[in-house]
Parts: sequence; C-alpha cells; structure tokens
Amino acid sequence: MPIKETHAYIQDSIVLVTRSNEPFVSDISILENRKIGMPAYAVSLIKKIKILYPNLQIIKINNPDLHRVISGELYGYIGPSLLMSHQIAINYFNKLKIMTKVINKDIQIGFGVLHDDTTLQTILNKAIDNISDKEKQKIIKDWQSSKVDKQVNQHIIYQLLAIFIFILFIV
Repeated sequence: MPIKETHAYIQDSIVLVTRSNEPFVSDISILENRKIGMPAYAVSLIKKIKILYPNLQIIKINNPDLHRVISGELYGYIGPSLLMSHQIAINYFNKLKIMTKVINKDIQIGFGVLHDDTTLQTILNKAIDNISDKEKQKIIKDWQSSKVDKQVNQHIIYQLLAIFIFILFIV
C-alpha cells in the first residue's frame, strides 16, 4: 500500500553500521558489490542510495535485522543514526559499530501513514506542529541516553561467597 509522510519531527543523519572488526571506510563508494541492508519502507532513501552508490547490492529488509550483519550475511546496514546507535547500545554493544555517514546532509524524518488515512495524518501533523524544538531535543536526549542495565548473576555471587567462606574456614 502506498505510504505518505507526516510533517518532519526530527532531523537525523544516515549511517552505515558494520561489524566492530571491519576496517574504517570513509567513502562507501569503494565497497563494490557488498550486500547492504536497508529498511524496505524507506523507498525514497533506497532510490537515493542506489544513485549515489550504484555498485552496492541493496537488500531490502522489513525490520532492522542487524543479526544478519553480525553473521556476515550482510556487510552492513544503512539506517538513521539515532535508531542505529540505540540498537547497538541495547543489543549489539562491542559487536557492531557505526562506520560512517552515508549522506552528508541530514534528512527530515516523519511518520509514515497509509495513503488514504488522511485523518491520522492530520492528527499527527497537528501533534508534531505543537511540540516545540526544545521539547523535541529533550525527548531525543532522554531517548539517546537510555541506560542499559546489566543484571547481576546471583549464582556467581553465591559461588564466590562460598569460596571465600571456605578459604576463611581453612585459615
């Protein structure tokens, strides 16, 4: 189904995510015939990338499946930097990295709504227009700085405590 966008609610850069062990590449035009994943819904962005980098093999993916990058099935994944950095921080820390910006200019991002759903588009546009730039920046900052808490494995603590007590008992 055709999709249309709401007013832009954020500006973001488009980046290439690769495995952490890949050597740095500042110009992705040298990555000839590499398989690069991109969100299938980003039709206009895919067209632009194909024009800028005709030697890349663009693979359209429904969800940002970064496991395919880790496995080596894809060399990388192109997407918005805010989403990619969040995904890396939450799920792929030390496995993936943001290699480089793909497009030098930031893009405007809005919500996608079904083409015939003008009511939803109108409601979202009004909501977006009523959020100040300061509020938008606060939301982005709060979202970017989300903490990734690692749960402490209590089993290991008990084992260490038992070993300590055993050594203390022997002494």
